[in-house]
Amino acid sequence: MLRSLFDLGVDQIIMINENGRAEEILSRSTVNLSSQKQEILHMSFRLHHSLLQDFDEEYGKVDYLVVERENVKLLSVPFYSYKLLSMMKKGIDHMRIIKKIQHIVNLKYEYPPKSILCEAIVNVK
Repeated sequence: MLRSLFDLGVDQIIMINENGRAEEILSRSTVNLSSQKQEILHMSFRLHHSLLQDFDEEYGKVDYLVVERENVKLLSVPFYSYKLLSMMKKGIDHMRIIKKIQHIVNLKYEYPPKSILCEAIVNVK
């Protein structure tokens, strides 16, 4: 299921758990970051989502975060108790990717969260 994100231009898909650790990394290109920097990046997205949860009551839940840098676009979407971090080239239409992720979640809404995660990871491999 998540494999279809690669067809939309995503280069890397990372499942980040509640502790900010990558439980699964799926990539179609080489990452030029040390493992330590990758870990910091993953934790920073998890922390950012956690900090924004403090305002859920006033503004509602966060649907997604987009960070555009000079050379890359980073998209983080809540995926049950996980955060799904997608990395892509800057020119990629992130709204198509967001809609695809939401579609995947809605298709499998009747399954327990762990089942969708396992199925999503298995189908990507």
